[in-house]
Amino acid sequence: RSSSCVRACTLLQCLMALLDQLIWAVITGNIILTVITVRRTLKSADEKGGKVVSMPSSSGYRIINALVPLTTLYPAVYMLAAPFYAFKQPPWFVSDGMLLSVPDMVRALCLGVMVVTACCGSWTWSALGTSYHPIGVREKHKVVSTGPYAWVRHPMYCWGILNWFFTGISLGNLVFIALTLVHVVSLYIKAAYFEEPLLLQRFGDEYRRYQKRVPYRLCWGII
Repeated sequence: RSSSCVRACTLLQCLMALLDQLIWAVITGNIILTVITVRRTLKSADEKGGKVVSMPSSSGYRIINALVPLTTLYPAVYMLAAPFYAFKQPPWFVSDGMLLSVPDMVRALCLGVMVVTACCGSWTWSALGTSYHPIGVREKHKVVSTGPYAWVRHPMYCWGILNWFFTGISLGNLVFIALTLVHVVSLYIKAAYFEEPLLLQRFGDEYRRYQKRVPYRLCWGII
């Protein structure tokens, strides 16, 4: 039993020593997985879900829809630059005043949450299936109410917000955390003022019943 404890402690020490590399690997893997999954799901939806028959055309929609992907440029820069700085944040990437001192154990727990939210994101893509489009409604679109959609109406946004927040904590990066708030506001506006009116227009009472069954837009029990 004591030898097992020693091996477990040794393994834990090794993982802690590689924490910066592991965090970089999870962030990089999450970005790559998201790109691949979006492309694959969009292709399948285009083939089986029919054409997009309605989508917002206002300038407000275009601004909000551009804001979310623009904020992903920041983690993309980190992903590309970190390997050249021993998998740490480059000095030009964030100022010392915007860095928090986060214990390694807390960072490791955040890493675990990042992995879980990435897996939950894949689960959500699977549940959404051929109804997926970044904002529009398809010919064969349907109200998805199974899987994570039984808990919140926009679970993909929920996982993205949680992933961003815990990524910021794992890096001790206040800029990342601030960008999480930008995500919360922009995704809430996108869901409430652009996506749901389209779904109400298309599905009427069916979507209203779904809204009553699932009252939370982004995070269960909160909003």
